Amino acid sequence: MKKYIGVILVVMLIAVTAALAAGCGEKEESDLDTPQGAISFIKEANKVTISGEGGTEEWAVGKVTEDELGIPFPDDAELDESNTGKLTINVNGEKEVWAAATLWSDDDVSTVTDWYITELEDEKGYQDQSITMDGSEIGMFSLGTGDDLKAVLITAGQKGDPGASMITVVSKTGSVKK
Repeated sequence: MKKYIGVILVVMLIAVTAALAAGCGEKEESDLDTPQGAISFIKEANKVTISGEGGTEEWAVGKVTEDELGIPFPDDAELDESNTGKLTINVNGEKEVWAAATLWSDDDVSTVTDWYITELEDEKGYQDQSITMDGSEIGMFSLGTGDDLKAVLITAGQKGDPGASMITVVSKTGSVKK
């Protein structure tokens, strides 16, 4: 089940990152009353701030580097800066920082998947979960343990995409006590 939660977080991170990147610089505010208390949302430029009784969390879109993610990028892969971002969340009194990036490669999924196998197979917690679905190869890798988790997803680009393969890299860079 933990694998699926990570995948859901990846999808959410990418979707919100794209929405933030597409937004204009206007400040937008809204409030929501819930049974657990009031929640305030403020969107300004590339940042969303969510405040409630449990504290304040911030999500900002910005360039995420290979070093921050802790996953290598293929030399020919191009970072899609409009689909990168970081999210800091509060989990059981500890901060977790999630980061994600989308890259495009002109190589096919099989070539990129083979490259990641070579680069990652000796890393702690490495798991290759690659599958073939409806005749299409999908490269999926996870690694790390405990507070340091990383994942890579490689899928075929679609007609009109900037590359033959889309590479999504996600990293939970750890928890730090508040």
